[in-house]
Amino acid sequence: MASRPDSKAPLRVGLRRSSYGLRRRNPDDGWWIARAEEYASCFPGAEPVIVEIVSTYQDDGSTQFEFPSPASFANGVGGARFARPHDRDHERSLEAYDAAGVKAILQVEPGSADIGLCLDIVHAALGSHPCVIGYGIDAEWYRPRWNPGRWGQPVSDFEAQQWTEQVARYGRGLSLFIKHWRPSQLPPSYRNPNLWFLCDSQRFSTADALLHDYRQWNDAAGATTGYQMGYPSDRRWWSAVGCAPGRLGSAVLQAAPSCRYLLWVDFTADQVAFTRPRPVWLASRSGSPDRSAMAPDSANRLTLQPGQLGLQGIVEEIAGDGSTFTLLAMKCIFPDGSSVPIAPPRRKVIRVDANTVFLGLAMADLPGMWVKVAGADGGIGKVMSAALVIRSGK
Repeated sequence: MASRPDSKAPLRVGLRRSSYGLRRRNPDDGWWIARAEEYASCFPGAEPVIVEIVSTYQDDGSTQFEFPSPASFANGVGGARFARPHDRDHERSLEAYDAAGVKAILQVEPGSADIGLCLDIVHAALGSHPCVIGYGIDAEWYRPRWNPGRWGQPVSDFEAQQWTEQVARYGRGLSLFIKHWRPSQLPPSYRNPNLWFLCDSQRFSTADALLHDYRQWNDAAGATTGYQMGYPSDRRWWSAVGCAPGRLGSAVLQAAPSCRYLLWVDFTADQVAFTRPRPVWLASRSGSPDRSAMAPDSANRLTLQPGQLGLQGIVEEIAGDGSTFTLLAMKCIFPDGSSVPIAPPRRKVIRVDANTVFLGLAMADLPGMWVKVAGADGGIGKVMSAALVIRSGK
């Protein structure tokens, strides 16, 4: 049963959050909310989301729910236990997400427990929160002890249909995801608009290798997809990318057209900058910036308004090592489409404060134009905005 990815569905961007991924941040819901909002802000119109892992796989093959048993399951459930770790309170977290307007998807690592019962348990305990938009199953931990060497039991079409229809009966348009990194673990043919597939591949040698794998997942899924990245095993190469979540996320959206979910893992969520470089302001040497907003087009082009010499300024790349910044390339484009490259300036960058620096430029016959390059994360990033301030001086 085919189901085309919904291209009109909102893009949701945020974090994976578990009790074991970043323990020292477990009590601080505000920190997670802020990171999810920062990451989503990299993509206009995106909604912040957190995949909240509420049950974890245990060595004996069971799953442990990180909340007390709902009254309707007081007699226990085979293959499942209930507990409330002192530093992980999902009820408190979901209340914080409700107040902040951050979406949540509740994920289980089911082990040998019946997945239908797992979904009912989580929905009874936590599903009433307005922030909850769906549920998730980590299929790596679906009966792994029964399937040695296979990283979980492959999900059949019958199972996927049962679970999807069960979630649909909860109402509110809730969705379900199935997570794995091997397409062979996904249901062979069953697809539904409310069922999507989350890829958590890792251990890549380069970003290109990651994107190649994601393309394969996109093609195999035949449905809406999501991608979970930022694993420690890939830190060697993603740590060299400035604003890695935003830049990799943009690349993923191009490589995987069905993608509607971008997630950074909790294991390294405190080791990256989630926002792109701060705005770049253009100003004359003698004047202060007129900070009226000026967003770049899809080519990252900043267009000057009529009366401003009819030029278009393009800042193509800005790079920095965290203490100084260098302009890699810049050029002027004239109304007829012709362009004039500008050599990178030779003068040193002058630090103004902890977050901003000024870089002197000479652009064609506009000596004294300044570009203010902000951000101290040491990343490489494209211009996000500028001010309408280039003046002829005449």
